[in-house]
Amino acid sequence: MSPQVPRHSSLAGLLLRLAGQRLLPVLALLLLGGAASSAAAGALADYEHTVWSEKDGLAAGVVSITQVPNGMLRLRTALGNQIFDGVEFHSPQRNPSGGPFVDYAEVLGQTSPTGAVYYIHPETLRLMRRWKGQTEAVHDKDGLSQWARFIFDQDGVGWYYAVGGLFRLEGLKVEALGDAWGIPKGTMSSNRPVVDAQGTVWIAATDTLFRLARGARKFERYDAAHCAQIAFAPDGALWCASAEGLAVVSMKDGRPAGQRLLTQASYGALFFDSRGGFWICSAGGIEHAADWRSILEPGGIAALQADAMTPKQGLGSIDINTINEDAEGNIWLGTEAGLERFRTTRFNRAPLPEYSYDARIKPDTDGSLWIGPWDRNLMHLSAGRVTDLPRIRRVTAIRDGADGRIWLATDRTLWRKDPGAAFAPVDMPDVSWRERIQQIAEDDVGTVWLQAGQELLQLKEGRLEQPDESQIPHSKDPYPLVADEKRQLWFATNGRGPFVLKGGVFREIKSQAYLDTIIEAWSAHAHGPRVWIGGRGGVGVFEGEYFRPLKFKDDRVKGVTGIVETAQGELWLHGLTKVFRLSAEQLNAGLNGQTLTPEAFDHRDGLRGTGVPSAYAPSLAEDASGRLWVTTNEGLFWIDTRMKPVATLPPVALIRAVKSDGVAQPGEGGVQLSANPGQVEFNYTAAALSIGDRVHFRYRMEGIDPEWRDADTRRTAYYTQLPPGHHRFEVVASNEQGEWAQTPTFLAVEILPAWYQTLWFRALTMALVIGCLWWIYRLRVSVLRARERVRMQEIAGERERIARDLHDTLLQSMQGLILSFQSVASNMPAQGGTRGVIEGQLDRADQLLGEARDRVRDLRGTDADAISLREAFESAVRQLVGMARIELVEDGVPRPLRPLARDRIYLIGREALLNAVMHGEGGDVRVQLLFERRRFVLRVRDKGPGIEHEVLVAGTRPGHYGLVGMRERAAQIGGTVTISRLPEGGTEVELQVPAARAFAGNARGGVWRKLRPA
Repeated sequence: MSPQVPRHSSLAGLLLRLAGQRLLPVLALLLLGGAASSAAAGALADYEHTVWSEKDGLAAGVVSITQVPNGMLRLRTALGNQIFDGVEFHSPQRNPSGGPFVDYAEVLGQTSPTGAVYYIHPETLRLMRRWKGQTEAVHDKDGLSQWARFIFDQDGVGWYYAVGGLFRLEGLKVEALGDAWGIPKGTMSSNRPVVDAQGTVWIAATDTLFRLARGARKFERYDAAHCAQIAFAPDGALWCASAEGLAVVSMKDGRPAGQRLLTQASYGALFFDSRGGFWICSAGGIEHAADWRSILEPGGIAALQADAMTPKQGLGSIDINTINEDAEGNIWLGTEAGLERFRTTRFNRAPLPEYSYDARIKPDTDGSLWIGPWDRNLMHLSAGRVTDLPRIRRVTAIRDGADGRIWLATDRTLWRKDPGAAFAPVDMPDVSWRERIQQIAEDDVGTVWLQAGQELLQLKEGRLEQPDESQIPHSKDPYPLVADEKRQLWFATNGRGPFVLKGGVFREIKSQAYLDTIIEAWSAHAHGPRVWIGGRGGVGVFEGEYFRPLKFKDDRVKGVTGIVETAQGELWLHGLTKVFRLSAEQLNAGLNGQTLTPEAFDHRDGLRGTGVPSAYAPSLAEDASGRLWVTTNEGLFWIDTRMKPVATLPPVALIRAVKSDGVAQPGEGGVQLSANPGQVEFNYTAAALSIGDRVHFRYRMEGIDPEWRDADTRRTAYYTQLPPGHHRFEVVASNEQGEWAQTPTFLAVEILPAWYQTLWFRALTMALVIGCLWWIYRLRVSVLRARERVRMQEIAGERERIARDLHDTLLQSMQGLILSFQSVASNMPAQGGTRGVIEGQLDRADQLLGEARDRVRDLRGTDADAISLREAFESAVRQLVGMARIELVEDGVPRPLRPLARDRIYLIGREALLNAVMHGEGGDVRVQLLFERRRFVLRVRDKGPGIEHEVLVAGTRPGHYGLVGMRERAAQIGGTVTISRLPEGGTEVELQVPAARAFAGNARGGVWRKLRPA
């Protein structure tokens, strides 16, 4: 006989059973008047509710929800598993449209306390374990684990319910629970196993609880009604729900000790969230309590049932299968119609019964808030309760004054409230005939300033007066008024100013930066020495008389209707559709001229509606507790500026697949794409379960992208015409706060080359190009040689013509003249002195005539085609036999010389040889012909007295041109002549000619040099 769980009935439960549904309206009214007015957000209406269904890509109804290691949700549906990243639904199986994920364990796995990750392989449907770097298959003979959601105990043992019963997973083995474990055969459970804080495993069956203490090998059985669904409360009590009611099982020494029935209403799945909230499925939808402990108090069940959502309020389905919470605190419902999320937001709606968009707000010094709608009574929100003041209606302005006073205007009356007192009407002339009072301010001398339409009025001793227009210009449009810390009044006029009132005297602060930035003033706020002014064009601050505008990226902050600088140094701005926050560090940077990117809040943060663009009243206000109040055309909202969101690590980007020409490939270990892949798509994602469109991405392809590419919220990267080779695609994601992950996710990508991109084709192409260049080079050389032959023939012909002309004219005439003088000399007496002189001059003339013939012979050339350079020099040496001892030496391997080079070398050498014989005083002369690989060298050396120093320095003898001619001839063939005096006496003449200019058919010296004409 199983132990019985004692039952107890509370008074609240009894009343509910007696009154039934008739009590709910009364309790709901009490709730709206009290508990529901709590400033702490927590009611279902305060959550952002989102529904996804088949039209959004969901395969079918959701049976279970599990958050997997990468932060995404694994959804078990009737058609298999799906992965939800917060934006899109993905199927983990291979498919031609979207492709699989890179890592199945990351998107399908559940992590046990031992660190092992268990997952069902989407293709083989086998249970796998990844642990310590190894992936192994789990022995599961029944194969029922493919639909399981494991519940792990503290020892890493998994427990799950499947169609065949209850199962236990330990290591690589699955075991069915039966009689040996204390579970009768055929035991059915609609609820997954539960593990409590002590590691005890609990299983709920029909009116039965099974308990397995940590380390035990057999379950204990307890009879317990209403325990079809179970969950442990934070205090350790076990809550049970069924079609017959909701009950709490108290514990003693970890075992059931008693049961308290809370209600007999029909319930299903139940859940305790991390904030202390309670969620439970009812017959009509979902019910919620912000604090689970309130359910145990009188009226708690009524409050639970009042804070409900049904399909009429937007619930997607009443058939709720499961409730779960992710790491960010979002509550997820899996229903037969789809997936639903309840998300807390930074901004909370104020609990007002009705609201007018044209309301004025003013925090009081005691932490409460005054709310003045135009079409309702003045409301006072204090300690979570809203109180109406019927005698004050149609509020047009409400502002603070000196010493904690509050001034309020209606369409007929001006009211004043001193600290700790009630509002009292002010004795003043009737203003009902005037325009509505839209601005109120109190200056440093106690004068109250009113702005009514186009009129600016001052209330002095019960009289209304207008200031002199010479002091401050009148305006057809209202403008903000604000008092600084010294109670100086700032009039944020348009087109001029602003104007500052101190001691009854106006002064204008002229600032072009103010006029250019603000354009039209809509709001003003004073904090310490700073006076902030915002408007249609932007926002800036006066510190003294110096205006500093704030610059924002993309000019995103415009139309500023409210400004608050907090005690923590933060700046909050209301820009019509968004609220912006600047940290103290950002604000200091902005005041120093830096461009800012503020944190932005909009409808995704619970802020609904837009600000009203006018200068009548500020749309932002901060109360004494640090709450920031925002008024829009859809309601009144607040945010606790001192409460910072829980810091979350940036999500890890996941590469799902790579598409090439429409065909998807998995990214496991890298991908290989065919040649010329065309457009390549890289599909990636990251977990973004709260606000998906605030998770941004950037990517790059190493070796192609010099910098990161900003993808914004796009989850696909596109590349075209990727070159062949090995590449590395990297992607990184940021969280909602804009913090980027430090380590990118990468994928190795290999692009195969086309046949014309292969190495062998490139080598063949290179060889062909080189061959073509060589052929072009040889063609160029042959052309140059032909041109040179033609040029040499022309030169030779011209020289022969000149030689003939000289021989036929000058030489013949000189020969005739010499013969004439010889005849005259022959007829003269032999003993006469005159004949001897004439004959001596005739001998000199014969010598000169011989030299002239030599020059004519030089013009005709050296018959280069007939004899070599050595033979030419041997002939010259033979002509000089007897005049000196001449040695001719040839070193190196003789090579054919170019005709022009051979002639110039010979003429230079013969000139040097003649000079050596003439000036060497009969000494030895050595002529060396040196053939080297890179040059030709001619050296002529004598052992005479040596060339004079003056001639060596000047480079020539006065009136002589032999040395000059040698250098000119050397320059014609790209050579150089060096003349030096030897230390041991004598002179050396050295000619050096580059091989490319000296030798015929030379193949050395560089391609471009060879292509140059010789």
